[in-house]
Amino acid sequence: MSMVISPPSPPPQKIERSVFLFPFL
Repeated sequence: MSMVISPPSPPPQKIERSVFLFPFL
């Protein structure tokens, strides 16, 4: 969860996608 909340490596776009897919999964 923490990794998806504020990942320093991937861009902000990837974060939004991860958060969007999180509830889907």
